[in-house]
Amino acid sequence: MVSLLLSFNRSILCMQTTFKTLGNLIDNAIETHRKAASLYKAVGKLASDPRCQMLLDDMIDNEDRMANLFAEFVTRANPGTLNTQLQFTLEEDPHRFIQTVTPTTDTVSLEQVSQLGQDLHLYMINLIEGALREVSAEV
Repeated sequence: MVSLLLSFNRSILCMQTTFKTLGNLIDNAIETHRKAASLYKAVGKLASDPRCQMLLDDMIDNEDRMANLFAEFVTRANPGTLNTQLQFTLEEDPHRFIQTVTPTTDTVSLEQVSQLGQDLHLYMINLIEGALREVSAEV
């Protein structure tokens, strides 16, 4: 059985003291989505199953769309909102995070591609939910 090196572990998800602004967090979310799209393109070269490639193509489109959506939010948001300080965030350097979920094998299965997408999606959900809690606590 082919395995992926996934050091991303759901039990590790905890808030860290980071003292970032909401704008910093959104910029990192944009970068994470862009890097995820690039990762999916690279993983596509490892996929021999056409279903994997179809799934990856859809995942690439979704990551690009999310990056663009966050970028649009930044252009429309009040600068004061973007400068809101967040003390606790589930934040990790986007490049380092993507490295932790990058496959280390020569091929990937449909299940591995699905798990990769779920792990990245869960991270982003937790990141934004944590930011929401911090912004709500500020009000």
